[in-house]
Amino acid sequence: MPWQLWLCWANSACPRRSWLEHGFDIALRQESVDRSNVVPLIRILEAQPVSVPSWAFDQQLVHPSARH
Repeated sequence: MPWQLWLCWANSACPRRSWLEHGFDIALRQESVDRSNVVPLIRILEAQPVSVPSWAFDQQLVHPSARH
């Protein structure tokens, strides 16, 4: 983008014609973006309890009181 076009943009004084000369059509709308934070699930997940592995106790990564 030439510096003149950038300067015009920075000052918010660019007519649409200036943008079209450089191949930018500012009349086109941006497609809406889905801002949902919901993750679509493909299958149902089920939590299952697990025990702490023995190597975690050996390396003192887990407090000894967590042993069952």
